[in-house]
Amino acid sequence: MWPSGLTGWIAEQAGFKKEKVTEAEAKLLDDLQMRKGLLGLKELADIRQEALHIAEGKFEGKGGTDGHADAFRHAYWNAMMTQRYGEEWARDFATAHERNPTRHHVPVAMDLHNNEVGRSIAKANPDASPEQLANLVEQAVKDGKMVVIDKNDTLVSSSESTPGETRETKNKPWPTDNPGRDDDHDPGQPSATPDQY
Repeated sequence: MWPSGLTGWIAEQAGFKKEKVTEAEAKLLDDLQMRKGLLGLKELADIRQEALHIAEGKFEGKGGTDGHADAFRHAYWNAMMTQRYGEEWARDFATAHERNPTRHHVPVAMDLHNNEVGRSIAKANPDASPEQLANLVEQAVKDGKMVVIDKNDTLVSSSESTPGETRETKNKPWPTDNPGRDDDHDPGQPSATPDQY
C-alpha cells in the first residue's frame, strides 16, 4: 500500500488516498516525492485524473475499459508524463504500474502497447500543448496505431473494431489467477529519475 510511513502520513494529510501499487511503482513515487515534494505527487495525480476525464469524452465514452477510450487514456497519460518527467521515467513508471501479477496478460499487453504509443507521440511533439497531444493521441487511435480487445478477447488494431464493439469487461471480468503471466514479477529497482524542468 502506498503511500506509507511518514511520507504516507504527510501525503494523506494533503488528500492522497492509499492504493495498492507494485514495489517499483512505490519506489518511483517515493523518489518523485523526495525530488519534487507533495506538489510533484499532486501534479502526477492531476495528469492521471486529466487523462481519465478527457478519455470519458472521447469515442462517445465507449470502451472505457479495454476499448477505444481506454486506449486513448493510457496513451494520453503516458504522453503527458513524458513531457513532464521525461520518456525514461514515464516508461519505468507506466511499466511498473502494469506489472501487478494479478492482472490478466491480455489487457496488460494492450496497456503496455498503448503506453508506448503515447510516449512516442510526446517524444515526436515535445512542444505540443495538452490539447494538441489529445488530438494526436485521438488520431492515433482512429488510425489504428493503438490496440483494443475485441469481443473474442483478442488484441486487435483500434481501427479494426468500432468503438463500443469491444470486450464488455464490466460484465465479464478478467480472471485473477492468470497462468498466462507465468514468471511475471515486479521489475525491481527503477533505473530512471524524473527530469528536472
